Amino acid sequence: MATGITGRLIRRTTKTPLIGVTVQAINATTGAIGGTTTTNSQGFFEISGMTSAVYFAKANVWGSDWDLVPNIAEIYTDEIHVSGSGRLTVDHSFTPSGAEDYALFINSTPNGASSGTTNYVAAGSTITNTATGTVENLYAISGGVIQNAGSGAVSLAQGVTGDILDTGAGTITQGIGIGTDDVAAGEAIGVAIGLNQSFGGIVGTSSSKGLYINSPDAGANNYAVYSPASAKSYFAGAVDVVGALTHNGTPVSDSGHGHADHANRTRTFSLAKISGNNTVSTARYVEYADGSTTDATFAAQLPSDYVSGAVTLKYLYGSSVASNNVRVTTAVYRHADGIAEAQIDANTANRAVSGSANVMTLVSEAVSTNPTAGDYIKVLIRREGGHANDNNTGTMRVLGPWIEYTADM
Repeated sequence: MATGITGRLIRRTTKTPLIGVTVQAINATTGAIGGTTTTNSQGFFEISGMTSAVYFAKANVWGSDWDLVPNIAEIYTDEIHVSGSGRLTVDHSFTPSGAEDYALFINSTPNGASSGTTNYVAAGSTITNTATGTVENLYAISGGVIQNAGSGAVSLAQGVTGDILDTGAGTITQGIGIGTDDVAAGEAIGVAIGLNQSFGGIVGTSSSKGLYINSPDAGANNYAVYSPASAKSYFAGAVDVVGALTHNGTPVSDSGHGHADHANRTRTFSLAKISGNNTVSTARYVEYADGSTTDATFAAQLPSDYVSGAVTLKYLYGSSVASNNVRVTTAVYRHADGIAEAQIDANTANRAVSGSANVMTLVSEAVSTNPTAGDYIKVLIRREGGHANDNNTGTMRVLGPWIEYTADM
């Protein structure tokens, strides 16, 4: 297949044509000259009739004040190389017609068999700085500017755009819209930034979004933002969450740090003895003598982490004498500012005493009516020692009582 190239040489500073400059096509493999020509009065040149190969375009121009401007519509070589101090410039002017128009368009089709380790790059850039002085900025890809200088409106201006499509029988294992690999990996770089975006001072903008993500759709394994990094995240401004907020799958309140931000836990709190016609032994039991009715009353305020839900009354009891029964009545009351005392539970039972003296048995009674957050709880524990069903002759001893509840933290 015959190969050729056309283009133009211009002076970089004045944009004027370079006339009569010798241009050669150098075979990149053999170094042979594939063709030679000179620029005309407008700086244009054409080299044609070469065999298919990779060529360098060599212009015999001194200094760096020149540009090679290829005629995009007429380039028909396999590859273009611009070396030395020159650069490749595309000057493109067109009248919008409603169809797509490109100043530079790469339409590349890899084909044939390839190994699994093949890397294909449609457009790539490498900068290797070997200068000894300080270079202010290095940009692998930069200089993209969209400027609306006309009187008409532009519906959408995008600095970088692209699509990843899977339209064939094969599959794309992983599609990445914008990727950076190993920024500063193992190198001494002051601040490494994978993606940097900034703008400000925009006039007439109704809404500015530094990062806008419009996909993917909701799904169990779909994430609009996903970071497997173990490093912490930093947000200098306010963070506004509209949808559900979770922590490891557990819902978290987005209206402030409150009880809904934590998983529920079972908690207990003890009630202190406030009255009674019984005694407290040196062993710190509350004691109930046999043969008469003996009361003890206990009270405490519900903890602040109780919001609502069922509560359970618990206590331990035993006797100085083994076996038989003690008859026990319990009553639970709630108190609060501005309301009268209200009974929320009552229970009477013949409690079996352990077969060993002074061995305690646990009682657990579900309170029939739930209290209200902030209530004071009062519990009465009574022994009916003179009742026919109370046939234990020893001194009943009680440890507790305490209330078990679910803390809605």
